[in-house]
Amino acid sequence: MCPLSPFARSLLAVAGIQLLLWWAWGSPTPIFDEAGYLAAGEAVARWLHCTPAAEPCASAQSLGRLLWHNPGYAALFVAAELLPGAAAQWIRALQLLAGLLAGACVHRLLLAPAGPRWALAAAWGVWLHPVQLFFRLTLWPVALSTAAIALVALLASRFARSPTPGRRLELSLGLLGLTLLYPMALACLPLLALWVLAGERVSRWETAGWLLMPTALCWIGLMGVTSSALSVPSLGLLAGPENAALGNNPYIAAGRGSSLHDKDSVQRLRAWTDAQCPRGPGLSSLRCTARAHRHLAAQTASEDPVGAVVRAGLRVFETWSPDRFVARHLAEPRIGIAAGPAVGWLVRVVEIVTLALLLVIAFGATDRRVLGILVVLGLCTLPVVLGVGLTRLREPLLPLLVIGAALSLSRYHRRP
Repeated sequence: MCPLSPFARSLLAVAGIQLLLWWAWGSPTPIFDEAGYLAAGEAVARWLHCTPAAEPCASAQSLGRLLWHNPGYAALFVAAELLPGAAAQWIRALQLLAGLLAGACVHRLLLAPAGPRWALAAAWGVWLHPVQLFFRLTLWPVALSTAAIALVALLASRFARSPTPGRRLELSLGLLGLTLLYPMALACLPLLALWVLAGERVSRWETAGWLLMPTALCWIGLMGVTSSALSVPSLGLLAGPENAALGNNPYIAAGRGSSLHDKDSVQRLRAWTDAQCPRGPGLSSLRCTARAHRHLAAQTASEDPVGAVVRAGLRVFETWSPDRFVARHLAEPRIGIAAGPAVGWLVRVVEIVTLALLLVIAFGATDRRVLGILVVLGLCTLPVVLGVGLTRLREPLLPLLVIGAALSLSRYHRRP
């Protein structure tokens, strides 16, 4: 009988840990966006089944909800609703598998350049990161986005070594899935295309076009749909004007980058919005709100450009600071989980160590691969300058942090 490799044993151990956590804490009550994803998926599924409960107005609103923040992730709830059993548990099962995939991709990518020990250590870092474990059992797109980033990094590395048509197709589909699950990755796609083509000698621009074409066509279509729905230019997500207003309005408290997670500021912004656009069914209210939010954001930034720049810097800091969302979520009485302060302390310590990897990556940026990772991290952070900043937006970038740090450190600890 052939003994299992250290990687296989590790994979089985992590799978067991995840199953144990799923059994112990696999049915928390959905709150906030979690409930919204489930409600939208259920409504669209009812509409597809053509049951009497599905009203045309409700179905239109639900279809719009799929395009609000994250079209790829929201669409999965429709598929989960069409399956037997609880949709939330199907999504959690998928996210747990995605967690295993993310670590496996990191291990495979680092095996040759960094060695088996660094590759396995990096995989464990992705597998058992407390924030990642939390998001695999809750209903936010972080876990699937993390797996998509790790998979695209692996596919890009494979294609750079051997740019065959089959691997080009794999990478193209991976890029499409990544941007549907993690729209912030759109900013770094041209750079990624140039990086994977750095060693290719023929048909560079043609290959780059084929790589980005599926993603470009998909987002052009989304931009057309959302721009038509809002009657204002849109980058493909219906929440764009609202995010811009959350980051630029006169009600933001001093020392904060946006109104997000500030109840008083959000309530004042909503009161102003309701005064401008009374709520009602159909697209007229949505279009009025979008125009009002865009006007408010532009007016606030133009009246105080220095303040707008300061708030943008604060949003970057809020994004790249230790996570507070997990502890705040676990303290919410509605989910029925009594988590002690030790959990919050553990998350904070691990997050500080995770953010310290940025310094390691900067130290190793003389390597072209590590420098590319550092630039991608910056490009993926760029959208928060225009909207809202929160740690949940950079959590999917964990594989890149771990890969960059492993490549930087392995150079000084590997024997010739």
